[in-house]
Amino acid sequence: MSSEALTDLLRQELTRPAPPARPGSNGLRHWSERDRGELLDDALQADPGDVAHWYRLADHWLEKGNFVRAAGLMGQAIARFPDAGGAYARRAEALIALDPAQSKRDAAQAVKLGCSPPPPPLEVLIDTPAAKDQVAPIYADITDMIAYLTHNMSMSGIQRVTANMLRCAMDRTSPNARDVIPVVPDYINKVVYTADVGLVRELMDAVELRKPNRKHLDRLLETIQSSLRAIDPAPGSIILLAGAFWIVHSYDLLKQLRQQGVVVGLFIHDLIQIDNPEFVHKEATESFLRSLLDVAEVASFFTTNSAFVAREVRRFLARETGLDTPVYPVPLATEMRVPAAQPLEDAGIRAEFGDAGYALCVCTIEVRKNHIFLVRIWERLLREGRTDLPKLVFIGKWGWDVGALRDVLERTNYLDGMVLVMNDVPDSRLASLYRNSRFTLYPSFAEGWGLPIGESLVFGKPCIAAGVTSMPEVGGALVRYVDPLDVEGGIALVRGLLDNPAELDGWTRQVATKFKPRRWSDFAEQLLGASRALAKRTAGQPRAFARIRPGERATVDDDDVRLAADAGRSVRSARMARDYGWLALEEKYGAWADSPLATLRFIADGCAPGERLRVIVYLHGEYGQPLPACQLTTNVQTTAFRELEIAPSPHAVEAEVDRDGVVEIAILTRGGPIRMRKDKVYAGFSGLGYHRRDNADEALDLMEVAAFGR
Repeated sequence: MSSEALTDLLRQELTRPAPPARPGSNGLRHWSERDRGELLDDALQADPGDVAHWYRLADHWLEKGNFVRAAGLMGQAIARFPDAGGAYARRAEALIALDPAQSKRDAAQAVKLGCSPPPPPLEVLIDTPAAKDQVAPIYADITDMIAYLTHNMSMSGIQRVTANMLRCAMDRTSPNARDVIPVVPDYINKVVYTADVGLVRELMDAVELRKPNRKHLDRLLETIQSSLRAIDPAPGSIILLAGAFWIVHSYDLLKQLRQQGVVVGLFIHDLIQIDNPEFVHKEATESFLRSLLDVAEVASFFTTNSAFVAREVRRFLARETGLDTPVYPVPLATEMRVPAAQPLEDAGIRAEFGDAGYALCVCTIEVRKNHIFLVRIWERLLREGRTDLPKLVFIGKWGWDVGALRDVLERTNYLDGMVLVMNDVPDSRLASLYRNSRFTLYPSFAEGWGLPIGESLVFGKPCIAAGVTSMPEVGGALVRYVDPLDVEGGIALVRGLLDNPAELDGWTRQVATKFKPRRWSDFAEQLLGASRALAKRTAGQPRAFARIRPGERATVDDDDVRLAADAGRSVRSARMARDYGWLALEEKYGAWADSPLATLRFIADGCAPGERLRVIVYLHGEYGQPLPACQLTTNVQTTAFRELEIAPSPHAVEAEVDRDGVVEIAILTRGGPIRMRKDKVYAGFSGLGYHRRDNADEALDLMEVAAFGR
């Protein structure tokens, strides 16, 4: 393909067309078709003399986690408004990981200009127990590890976190890395089972070190299942979920354990499904949101893999649940097993790529990883006629929503051979490719952590990464950052390195001498020690497990959760208000009482003890089955029996908030049971709401929610 033809084709393929204009709009897009960032930018351009416009746009990018863009914007604001303390404060926040020294200077200047200092981070004092000291046992849930390896031959990054933590505890690598027992809870039948520690170690070693075949792996999994033994965790012990918690559909077991004095800790890897749903399958987003809403009600504390994710979890809890559950960041390790150098393979790679060499991007090839950003950079540099342009090597399996990228690469013959894609690369060859690369790139739109950045630094290679979400926490000042939306900035950064080989050499030496990988033993000590410290703070029996505000309808049904999320509304869950006499929650089937007497308990958020409420409980029967009648009882009223309907219908009852701020409702069913699948059930429960007795506004809000679903 000629260079002219290549240029023309790439211009067609890589230029994103603007969305179509609304009819009769003179070619301009209507405001409703534009995102918030565009609208805020328009406001700034229209009136750049108002510093509030700068602040609003910076806050938007900070909330999105685009720290490079926020910092650049506030740099411009400071030049225009040198006494604007808010600009310094926002740039300080943006630069915490990108440039810690400048962040501290900006924070000090913001205070000097009259801004309040930022709130201090959560402090957790981690004990250093002696070998003879007793510590709270930690039961580490390996449910998702077992489930994942049932269908896969290797672990993903999420399962490796649990595996490395367990391995450190088994080896007693530090004072807190002990008394950790792997468990496989039965969430439906509400029983905790321990797994044989030696067999779990054998499974992890087989997958990570020996690469077993499918038959051997299945046999190991079956042996572990046979080793399970039921236990009753003692009060003060800790259940720790560090894996994919959202594969569980019912958390009634965790609620039961909390009531028995057991502490429940949850390790969150990211909130991409909620904060960046455009990069995730819709079904995955809905499942994750439903699970997080439920488990948030029963979690004693949260830990996260980065400070950024901790911030996002706090925001989610405040926005959706009103909870102030402790959230503490425990950064992941960057330590990795590095295969021994292979001189012959290294020499072969150098000969294959020649003097210009290659730049490396290692990750699954999917839309979120932003490979098209790199293709655009290489296309521009190729058009400049550079003879020193390294090849661009993508290593990773093909993921989802990459049809446009594949089409571009295939139609341009992979930029006339300048782009190479490698799949299923063995670890030894991957190590050689890292060692012999000139630099690496990782322009992902969003990450919970950013493992490839750490891998690059471990191999002593400079990395150009997106300065967004958690990624600056991985490499700090040793990495150079780019806005993943700014192709021109990316071109300038790569071009600068190619124009100044000595600068790249110096950067490479800096990485090789200054990067100190965080060890898995350090991660395990901090995670397990923090879990025990947080458990002491949060031990005790909770009052109830659902926090509901007056005038809101808290929902049970998955469809209601989905519709509220789609509309951008706050989502309140009533699923954890189920107290006694309920079947385990299952996807698509909702909540059903399995006893003629079932109870609901919830915290009346913002209501004082003794306040009178009017509570609306939405109940229903089952199509094609006899419809029973239900009676509601509280501490102030017992209603008459009323026949259920097939569709959820409101049942009202008066109640008084007790001294703990809790409302309890008993539901007595007359008639039934009815048969649904293999279970006998009585009444279906789809949600509840309430208003204070004399508050007409709250009553109207509740009526509007019921009528219009707002």
